Amino acid sequence: MKAYISKSNLADYKDLIVVRSLLEKHKIETSEYLGGRYSVKPIEDADLMVGISYPEAKEGNHVYVGKGVYSEIETALSEGLVVLMYDRGKLYEIEGMVVNNIKDYVKRFGKIEVSATPLKKVSKFFEKAVPIRKKKTKEEFNFKMI
Repeated sequence: MKAYISKSNLADYKDLIVVRSLLEKHKIETSEYLGGRYSVKPIEDADLMVGISYPEAKEGNHVYVGKGVYSEIETALSEGLVVLMYDRGKLYEIEGMVVNNIKDYVKRFGKIEVSATPLKKVSKFFEKAVPIRKKKTKEEFNFKMI
């Protein structure tokens, strides 16, 4: 299985290390944007995406993200990937998303609605995480636009 890590430029490096380690522990190959020319190919080649926003981005059942992470989540969902958000040592399933502030590309461009409780059995989740891949249009996303 392959996972794409979508990270904010403001993400805490320690969070990135934790996510990489967690995925590698479950024998999941990882990729992420490391600079240079950007391509969505690594997202298209993945089975799973884990998003990492900046510290303190989670408020209640929402995680705020910049435009880059928001766009990568849109791409992943349109490709049929399973998408999770990481925050403060926990993984949450995405339940919806909406553009929050088109003038704030850095921190609060998108508002991602996440599950009220984090995943409890991460290992079991990863075993079942590979979906039947089917490209989707925005109207076909299996989550609500909040």
